Amino acid sequence: MKLLRNVKLYDKQQVPVLISDEVKVLNDALSSGMAVIAIINGNSTIPVGLCRYALTQIEDINDIDEDFLYTVACRHLNLPLMLSESERIYIREFKPGDFNALSELSAFNDDVAIFTDRDLFISYIKNRYEFYNYGLWAVVEKQRGCLIGTVGFTETDKADIYELSYAVHKDFRQMGYATEALYMVIEYAYKKFAISKFTARISYNNEASKSLILKVKKKLYDNQRMISIFVNYRR
Repeated sequence: MKLLRNVKLYDKQQVPVLISDEVKVLNDALSSGMAVIAIINGNSTIPVGLCRYALTQIEDINDIDEDFLYTVACRHLNLPLMLSESERIYIREFKPGDFNALSELSAFNDDVAIFTDRDLFISYIKNRYEFYNYGLWAVVEKQRGCLIGTVGFTETDKADIYELSYAVHKDFRQMGYATEALYMVIEYAYKKFAISKFTARISYNNEASKSLILKVKKKLYDNQRMISIFVNYRR
């Protein structure tokens, strides 16, 4: 079986993705530079590692999740995934060209190594997103198309709790961007990964971050989201 799906990306370009359980069809598509998904069922003869992406136990290839197709298309073109957007901002994966912009943003914490070491930053992009599908992401202001901050979450030593991270450039503070971005990421985590418990490390005298977390908590409560944020204060 085989199926060709055209996947629409955020820049409106259409990317063909070939889906098949036939070795020759997959090899021909790979040779022509197409994005492919292998279907591996019980009697499959597809060699392990032939394709970057494969699915098992698929009864109808027309039912393949649109988000998965979108991910395959973006990864094939080495484009950052767009995770969420509002009227003012969108959140996407970092791309190599973001490093210079990040180094100019005084809001970012110097102890986060990926923001100060180019090689680590590139390695993070290549490995973190594809393996975990989550991490730290770029916050981009739509009107000017500029990177204004970073937001995301990472694992902790407790399997069901994830640590929130956020920062906004000083020129874009007090405008609600951090609250908006953090809420969007929490919603994304809840819908995509069923994550409902978060922690945030905040300096004891950081009144702005305290206020931010309270605003996000209120918005979650108002929208009847059963999501918890635990705050760890640092002196």
